[in-house]
Amino acid sequence: MSSFLISLGRTTILSEHMLKRTMLLASLLIFLATVTSLHGACEFTCPRDHRKIPSGRKSEVNGCGVQGMSVNVGPDLTPTFTEICNEHDRCYGRCGASKEQCDREFSRGMNEYCETQRKRSTDLYQKCQGIVALHTTGVGTLWCSFYLDAQKQGCICEHDRSML
Repeated sequence: MSSFLISLGRTTILSEHMLKRTMLLASLLIFLATVTSLHGACEFTCPRDHRKIPSGRKSEVNGCGVQGMSVNVGPDLTPTFTEICNEHDRCYGRCGASKEQCDREFSRGMNEYCETQRKRSTDLYQKCQGIVALHTTGVGTLWCSFYLDAQKQGCICEHDRSML
């Protein structure tokens, strides 16, 4: 039976069955968030008479995790997934980048990587696709606050003198 690790403080091994249950729960939460309109448009804006300029700060990256939770999918997938996730973090912190564009690039990168795994092993490909579904569903619907926090770090709202 294949498994992967999700670490939250201490490590827990999840079976394929638990992964499916976790993905079902995540899908339900996302459905509820969508139906109840808990998340409107996710866009970083400055006050009316200000404009966004890059702050010059480096984006914080944390691999494939958020707030102390990380996913370790095993030695075959972790190194590449970690770099794809780090690039997603950097995109969120790039001043003026749209969340939608960052999420599309993230999904495309993960899916392209999974396609390379199809040649190696059907099991590895299926595992890869399960992890992609969990990550892309989460970032697409629930990660607005992380995007906005990264934009606040990556941008400065400067008074626009041309509006005087």
